[in-house]
Amino acid sequence: AYEQLMQNMNTLSRCNPDIQEQRRQYRSFFRTLFELADTLRMGDREELLQQEQVILELLESPSFPPKEGPLINAVYDLLHNIERKDRTRASQHILENYSDSTLSLESVAERIGITSSYLSRLFKKETGSSFVDYVNTVRVQKAKFLLAQSELKIKDIAYQTGFHSIQNFFRIFKRMTGDPPGE
Repeated sequence: AYEQLMQNMNTLSRCNPDIQEQRRQYRSFFRTLFELADTLRMGDREELLQQEQVILELLESPSFPPKEGPLINAVYDLLHNIERKDRTRASQHILENYSDSTLSLESVAERIGITSSYLSRLFKKETGSSFVDYVNTVRVQKAKFLLAQSELKIKDIAYQTGFHSIQNFFRIFKRMTGDPPGE
């Protein structure tokens, strides 16, 4: 998204040599971007408004048109905050629905309104692991808690934590903890 935005900004600068017209187009572009981010609840409203104000002030600075520097950094911060918000929403959905054995990358992406490929890249970038590994980590942590704090049978814990089979539960639990469940 960052590279695409930078390409669009560079195209805007090249297409119109008039600085005032460039400023007008940038203002229009960023206002639309912020309205979209706000409408889609892609960030904290106050934070978005502050970022919008920073960008709009930078558009009026003498160093316009931007090549590098504060405007580019402000745009990068905006995109990073949107990514963080998406990851937070996805993580929250997983924590609330880890026990659903049909929980998938596609279902979470659809639920929070982003594409599955974007969500997959976002998890890899932000957590260093895949979406499936993240879900399995949550499930194994919940299973460890239930094994230590309840009298439930291992098979019941497996199903309560979203594993669709006992074999899958044992295999993933051992891979992630080094021990089979119950030891």
